[in-house]
Amino acid sequence: MYLNVNKKSQGTIRFEKKDVLKLTPQELEIAGPFSLIICNPPYIHTSDPSVSRSVRKWEPALALYPLPRPSQPDPISSSQETPCKDEDIFYQKVLSLTQGASINRIILMEIGSQDQAIRVVRLATQLGLSPNDIVEIWRDWPDQKPTDGEATRIAIDGRSYTVRGSGLCRSVVIRRVAAPLSI
Repeated sequence: MYLNVNKKSQGTIRFEKKDVLKLTPQELEIAGPFSLIICNPPYIHTSDPSVSRSVRKWEPALALYPLPRPSQPDPISSSQETPCKDEDIFYQKVLSLTQGASINRIILMEIGSQDQAIRVVRLATQLGLSPNDIVEIWRDWPDQKPTDGEATRIAIDGRSYTVRGSGLCRSVVIRRVAAPLSI
């Protein structure tokens, strides 16, 4: 699902349900320009011991665990996709679909842990962040001041990223800033 805000129609919001794993960049562009993607995919590995009993009991498995990958390569996916863990496959697809943005876009992706946030930032970097893109990791309460011991920056592969708020790491936010047109 993605959010499409059309300025010509004075702020109309349109929601569309799409299978992001089957969506091509061409189909995304045909759907029209968009400003925001919110991605809350199934992101837990099936053998993750940290998933509480209440979550396993009450949440549908489809909401928690990504389906196993097919043994045959997906013909729609790029042959040059960066390898990633099964639980990160949705992030890889969303990031690859939004590469080379011709308009400003915000991508907010819910994640399950700081380790996963680091993997998602690495995926974004490997898939080609532009120098204009801004990447942040948001905690449970991104508008709150960090408590003692909560870092406000994190170093990933030699680059420093902002960590906002207090609590556990819960989202990676990327503001893809379109490069200015050169004349």
